[in-house]
Amino acid sequence: MTIVPGIALRTLSNQRQLIFRLAAVLLVPFLAVVAGLLTAKVQPEIVVVAAAAPIGILIAYQFNDRFEYGIVGIVAAAGLVNFFALPTGTESRIVISMVLSIALLARWFVPMILVDKHIQIKPSPINRPLLLFAAANIASYLWGNAFRDPLLVSWRSFPIVQIASLIVNILLPMLVLLVYNKLNEGKWLKWLTWLMLGMGALYLVAYFFAPFLLNYILSNGSSGLFPLWVMVLALSLALYDEKLPLWLRGLLLILVLGFFYRTFFLGRLWLSGWIPALGACTVVTFLRSKKLFAVMMLVGLLYLGLNL
Repeated sequence: MTIVPGIALRTLSNQRQLIFRLAAVLLVPFLAVVAGLLTAKVQPEIVVVAAAAPIGILIAYQFNDRFEYGIVGIVAAAGLVNFFALPTGTESRIVISMVLSIALLARWFVPMILVDKHIQIKPSPINRPLLLFAAANIASYLWGNAFRDPLLVSWRSFPIVQIASLIVNILLPMLVLLVYNKLNEGKWLKWLTWLMLGMGALYLVAYFFAPFLLNYILSNGSSGLFPLWVMVLALSLALYDEKLPLWLRGLLLILVLGFFYRTFFLGRLWLSGWIPALGACTVVTFLRSKKLFAVMMLVGLLYLGLNL
């Protein structure tokens, strides 16, 4: 008697699989035609994202609460996925790393608000300053629009730019909270560190030997404080991590020197590219070895003396 229900269940499961396969076979051509028609009327980027959204949802469902993969994905997308961005109807475009950040934060906050009915984050000294910073941005946005000079005329897309800037300013501190609350294993910090160093090495190779690649990868992600993070991480590992083989520590030092050459000697006007990085590397060197710090200062003084 127990065999028959089992056979019936297997038969029902096979029938469902057959139905799903037939539906997929029939739907794929239909969806392809719909996508083609939409592409003629809607910007192709939006069609691509709409088509990829179900796949993204399935991937998110598969990993469920593994926020670590999403955090690593944000860093990778910020550096490598510069060739694709969503249009906004203005000259600005929404980068994929921002889309992933919003999705990941929504996945974290929405269940706490709708299901748990309260927001629960780990106690930390950084919580209050970050939340106050986000609140100050919201208050500034509301205040600036409520009491704006009536004689001030803004362009049509200015409200969109304001809201986008507000979202970015809120996303950044919220991502810090997300990382602090969800990265509970040291291996993920290692992944993020080596991912940054790998993108730094890729940037230098592309810059010196294949500049055309920078039109597709690392064009946006390598600006700002990217040299700071790469140089500090590489120098810290080279000076402090004695478990690393000497050849790898040497390559890390070459990476630091390569970025310093790129930002200081070839792009001296890019002040945010070399001043913060040089200052941070000076602190790292001072904390590691006073003698090495003295040598570094001596080299700097000699350079200034010969070039002033």
